Amino acid sequence: LHTAATTYHSDTELNVLDGGCGLGSALMWMEQKNPQWELTGHTISEEQYKFVTEKLPPHKFKVNLRSYDEIDDPGDTGKKKMYDFIYSIEALIHTPDLSKTLKEWSEHLADGGVIAIIDDFLSAGTSKDDEEVVAFSKSWLANILVTPTEMGKVARKFGLEVVENRDLDAEYRINELNYRNKMPDIKPDRGRSHQGWMGSKWRQRLMLEGKLTYNLLVLQKGGRTPIASSFSTIPNDSKTCSTVPSKKSEDDPSAQFNEITPQLMSGKGKGGGDKMACISSWYCCNKGTEWYENLDANRTDNTAFLKLSKDLFGH
Repeated sequence: LHTAATTYHSDTELNVLDGGCGLGSALMWMEQKNPQWELTGHTISEEQYKFVTEKLPPHKFKVNLRSYDEIDDPGDTGKKKMYDFIYSIEALIHTPDLSKTLKEWSEHLADGGVIAIIDDFLSAGTSKDDEEVVAFSKSWLANILVTPTEMGKVARKFGLEVVENRDLDAEYRINELNYRNKMPDIKPDRGRSHQGWMGSKWRQRLMLEGKLTYNLLVLQKGGRTPIASSFSTIPNDSKTCSTVPSKKSEDDPSAQFNEITPQLMSGKGKGGGDKMACISSWYCCNKGTEWYENLDANRTDNTAFLKLSKDLFGH
C-alpha cells in the first residue's frame, strides 16, 4: 500500500484516507512511516472506534465513526475534503453498492491520486451462484464479489483506471504459508461456529480451490505517469539519446571500438582453455565467405530455392 502511494506521488505530504480502518493498525504504521502525512480513517463499528480513540498509543491521525460512503461530515458545510491516496484493506467487499462507493471515493480523490484495494476477488470463470461461493458470501458478509476485470469496468465509469493488479497469493505464497495447502472441514470445531470463523474457513477452501483470489488493485484518477519511472522516459520530440554518441554527418569520425577476435575455446583450464577448430561454417573464425565460395563452386544442384543467401555466411 505504501509503495502504491509513493510510486504515483512526488509530494512528501499527502492527505490519506483509510476506508474501513478497523482497529487502526494500518493508520498507526502509516503514521510512523510518514509522520508528515495527514491520515484519516472511517469505521462504522462503535467498538473499533472506541478502541482506536481510547486504547491505542498516542497518535495524530483522526478516525470518524461513519461509513466510507460518507467522506464529508454531514454537519460540515465547508469545502469538500480531497485526498491524494485512499486505501482499503478487506473492507470494500462489504459495501452494499460498489458503484456508490467508488463514485464517492473518486469525487474526493485529487487528480493523479490513487486508490489501493486489498481484498478478495472472484476468479474469472467462477459463478457467483456456486454453492460454496454463496456460503462464503453469507458468512463473510461479502456483499460484492467481482473479478478484478469487473472492478475495473465499474471504476472506469468514475474516471478511475486500473494501473496495477497484483496477485498477492502468488507473491506471498498465502496458500502455502497461511493455509499450509490444507483443505479445511467446514463444520463447527470445538464449539467454534461463529459466523466470522465459518467465513474464514470458506475463504480458505475457495482460495485453495482457485475460486477466489487475493489481490492488490491500484486505481488512478487521470492516468498520470508513475513517479518511479518518469525520469527514464525520452521526450517525444527527441530522436537521439544524449548518453550515446551519434554521427551527425558522414564526415564525423566513427566511434572507436576494440575488435573482438572470434576464437572457439575448450573451456577447460585457465584463460578459457585450449584453442579449438571452428565447428560452424559461418558463425566464427571469419571463414564464412570462404565456405560460401567453396560451397557455391562445388554444388551439385543449382535449384534456386535450395540456395542460402550469401549474407548468412558473413561473420
